[in-house]
Amino acid sequence: MPILMMHGINDPVVKFYGGLSSNGVRYDISFAETTKIWLEANGCDKTVSDTTFIDTDKGKTWIVDYSDCSGGTQVVAIAVENCGHQLPRISNSGFDGTNAIVQFFKTH
Repeated sequence: MPILMMHGINDPVVKFYGGLSSNGVRYDISFAETTKIWLEANGCDKTVSDTTFIDTDKGKTWIVDYSDCSGGTQVVAIAVENCGHQLPRISNSGFDGTNAIVQFFKTH
């Protein structure tokens, strides 16, 4: 199953680096651990196929693409600086999360 993951590094609700949730009722695994789970589930080679780095005056975004997966699936992991628990927008982070989602679904 193709996966697109997008996470704000400053997310106070589901912590990017993992740990106890802000309300103290659950433990969140990190974005990196979540990526590994999806890579294994999709039978992906853990070698990155492509990395895109976007640096704007509002923040940085890292797009990491794993395309060498069984059945032609793909895992795309997007980490967005200066973004919390909301969809990244040009206005809040310098990255257009809506466009990334649309492009992903057009491909899959």
